[in-house]
Amino acid sequence: MIRILLLIFLPFSSLLVFSQGSSILRNYRVEVAGIKVGEIIASKTINLVGETQYTVKSNIKVNLLLYHAKLNYDVKSNFTNKGMISSNADVFSKKGHFYTRTTKTDQGFSINSKQEKQHFKKNLNGQILYSFSSLFFNEPIQSNLAYAEYYGDFIQIKKIRNGEYSGILDKNKDRYFYQNGDLIKVIKKNPVLDLVFIYESVI
Repeated sequence: MIRILLLIFLPFSSLLVFSQGSSILRNYRVEVAGIKVGEIIASKTINLVGETQYTVKSNIKVNLLLYHAKLNYDVKSNFTNKGMISSNADVFSKKGHFYTRTTKTDQGFSINSKQEKQHFKKNLNGQILYSFSSLFFNEPIQSNLAYAEYYGDFIQIKKIRNGEYSGILDKNKDRYFYQNGDLIKVIKKNPVLDLVFIYESVI
């Protein structure tokens, strides 16, 4: 259950520290079976030297029959015009604090991850053009991959029709819906009840 939820979200507290440049904040409500169970705040900030930071912060608490979960998820990813250069993902649940750190190297990226069921270090080669946090503000029209900051792996993106995409990472299956390049809805498939988050407003 926690693994299915983790791919949904991601810090926001470091927004002012990152720069004095322009920023956009977007608010999403999270629903299960039409009932609000939390919220997500996504941000995009461009600093004075042209670097972009994406953050996603979630506050989720589900207590519905067989579906129970409590999760706070914070992600921060930094990009230049050549792609991602670093990301931090932190998960706080009843089972503890878990994290993944991704850092740019000469060959690609170095990953250090402590997850609930595993702790690993590995390297990735190549560039990262999209990440989960950047998908909130950028329709993935130029790539079929998006980096999942917590999992340290790639979501396989496939276009279904204009403005609609599927995303698959292991057993996690999502649908992303865009309007004018902005993410307006995500459906995260779940064996019990789907988790849905819906765009509400720019803050």
